[in-house]
Amino acid sequence: MKNWAKIGLIALTSTALIGGMAYAEKGNRGGKIVFEAVDTNSDGFVTQAELEAAQALRFANRDTNGDGFVTEDELRAGFLERAEASGREIDTERLDARVAKIVRAMDIDNDGKLSPAEASQGNAARFIERIDTDGDGKISVAEMEAGKAKFKERKEKRDG
Repeated sequence: MKNWAKIGLIALTSTALIGGMAYAEKGNRGGKIVFEAVDTNSDGFVTQAELEAAQALRFANRDTNGDGFVTEDELRAGFLERAEASGREIDTERLDARVAKIVRAMDIDNDGKLSPAEASQGNAARFIERIDTDGDGKISVAEMEAGKAKFKERKEKRDG
């Protein structure tokens, strides 16, 4: 897989597993990061530790049978739940392909399910690195908004 494709897949999996991570605490906002819920100490910044904690919570929420792993079915159900809550229709064939691609890319031991380590793979650190424009090791609301806008712009350019 080419490097740009790997970066895109990292962004996709970060969105899938980190994005919307505060769903359980603050309510669903269409699967988007609820900054205030992730910023657990309310200092106006999101740190790597806060992202990792939110990611662990998100993983636990996805692991609906409590076996310590997230399967394609559990991941698919999470996407469907978020789409339904936001009123979006979803192409299930496309979703199935997307979920399979995510699991295939992250499933290091090829057992068909994701462990917490496979699901995280340093995504929080990479997320901070990509969004933290001032290099202070944490993300402000302004950096988060700028990062979302940049991601949207790249997606529109790619899809456009």
